[in-house]
Amino acid sequence: EVFADSKSFGRLSLGQGSLATDGLTEIDLSGTGVVSRASAVADGGGLGFVVAGAETPLDVDGDAVPDVRVNRVFRNLSGGRDDRVRYDTPTFHGFQLSSSYIDGGKWDLAIGYAGELADLKVAARIGYTNQSGTNAFPEEIIGGSLSVLHASGLNAGIALGRGDDEDTGRAQGLWFGKLGYQTKLLAAGTSAFALDYGRYDDFLAGGDEAATFGVQVVQRVSDWGTDFYAGYRNYRLDRPGTSFNSIDTVLSGARVRS
Repeated sequence: EVFADSKSFGRLSLGQGSLATDGLTEIDLSGTGVVSRASAVADGGGLGFVVAGAETPLDVDGDAVPDVRVNRVFRNLSGGRDDRVRYDTPTFHGFQLSSSYIDGGKWDLAIGYAGELADLKVAARIGYTNQSGTNAFPEEIIGGSLSVLHASGLNAGIALGRGDDEDTGRAQGLWFGKLGYQTKLLAAGTSAFALDYGRYDDFLAGGDEAATFGVQVVQRVSDWGTDFYAGYRNYRLDRPGTSFNSIDTVLSGARVRS
C-alpha cells in the first residue's frame, strides 16, 4: 500500500487495505471491544452448529461436515480489506467522509464522527456499499454503529445493518446492542464490564434467525500496556424445519499493546 497524506487535502491510499466501510458496525467505546463486537465471532467463529439429536455438525445438505459455522451465520456487514483506491477527507468538526473503489467494480461510501458533547464521548459511523458490479451477494449494504460513553463510566452502543439483493429478493439484517460500565476497581487501570445482545437474520440460508448474548469483563494494566479479558457467549440458530443445539463459549486472554 502507498498513500499521500495532507492536513489540508486529506489522504489518498492505493493498494491492499481497509475499505471505507471497514469496521462500519463495530464502533465501540465500552472498553470491551477486544472480546465483544457486532461481528460476534471472536469467541467461537469456527464452531459448527449441531442438529438436535445428532452427534456431529451438519451442513444444509445433511452431510456430516461443519458447514453451519458460527462465522457464517453471524456476520457484521462491514467492508473489511481489499485491493482498492481510497480517499479520506480531512476531519471537520469531528466529521470525516471516506470512499473507496475496489478492484472488480465494487465501491463504498462512509461518514464518521468522533467528539465530545457535554459529559458524553460520542463515536459513530454510517455507510453504504454497492457490490453489484462484482456479482457478490448481497448487491447493496447499508449499516452503521453508534457508541456513547458518559463521564460516569456508563456507556451504550448499537449497530444496525441490512443487505439487499434484487436478483434473489433476499435480505440480510442485523442489530446489536451493548450496555457497559467503566470504573477503576484497581490502581493498575480501568475495569470495564458489559453485556450485549444481537439478532442476525438470513445470513447463511433464507429463514435463518440467529441470536447471541454475552457478558464481558476487561481489566487494563496501564504500566504493562496490557488488557486482560474474559467473556461468556451463547449462540442460537433457528431454521425452519431444523432444530439446532445452542452453543456456549468462554473466552479469556490478554492483549499487549506497545
